[in-house]
Amino acid sequence: MAELPKKDVMDKVGRPHDDMHNDGDQPARVEFTKKKNVEATVAEKGVVSEGVAPSRKRGRPRKEGPKHYPIVRTYPKDVVKVLKKISSQRRKYVRKTVFKSFLDIKIKHFDRNFLAYLYSRWDASRKVLRIRDDYEVQIDDEMVGWITGLPYGEVTRDIPPVKRGKSSIQDMKTENRNAGGIGYRVVHNMCLDEAKEKSEFLKHFVLYVFGNILCTTTSNNISPDLCWLVRRKFLRDAKKYSWSKFILEWMVKYGNGDSTKGFKGSPTVLMADARSTWCISFKKKRKKHCIKI
Repeated sequence: MAELPKKDVMDKVGRPHDDMHNDGDQPARVEFTKKKNVEATVAEKGVVSEGVAPSRKRGRPRKEGPKHYPIVRTYPKDVVKVLKKISSQRRKYVRKTVFKSFLDIKIKHFDRNFLAYLYSRWDASRKVLRIRDDYEVQIDDEMVGWITGLPYGEVTRDIPPVKRGKSSIQDMKTENRNAGGIGYRVVHNMCLDEAKEKSEFLKHFVLYVFGNILCTTTSNNISPDLCWLVRRKFLRDAKKYSWSKFILEWMVKYGNGDSTKGFKGSPTVLMADARSTWCISFKKKRKKHCIKI
């Protein structure tokens, strides 16, 4: 290797250094610190600052941070598990009530991002779902009845407003309470307890379906207000009450929340109205829609 000119020899900090010049046969070299294990000649790399290697990208690109998903407290898969495990006698018992359409639920998953999107398109004050900016779907208790198979219309009575002080409500809360409220798992086990009477089974079954897929909140427990629905008075004369209107009022009540934080309302109704993966079949005999998921 040819001898390097004296002016090209640099010390470790990039300044000319006379003592580093070699008048002998060995080529002049610049040794860098071992910070990145770099060693190069001036002729190869030019002037390089102390311990600084040529820049290059290494490894995987840095992530932007954790992604925040909207909270969706709905577990249709657990409802399907209950339907598979209950006895044939109890299925026949449910078939004789207005809640027979619950036995046809087959969906196991809701897409949380799609639900959050639908929630952002739900106008609770006008009761419309904005499919597009130029296309809206009006949702009333009749449409909710078509989707769920529950009673609706003028021939039914409205379910009275929730009265939290009733002793029957407090007993229901106490019976199904876990650490934070009415637990999904507690009600789930109550539905599968064959020792319970049929009326007790129906009470917990209706509460479980409503709390999971018909009237949901962002709390990780079934809303205590739903205990009002399963009072003996309402279940005994279920055909006389507009359960569909109760669901619609629930959607209106919780319809003004922030969609980026979570979903509150009825995922069943919004998903069906959006014509997603749901298939609503028409029963000619009863002239009503029912859930065929």
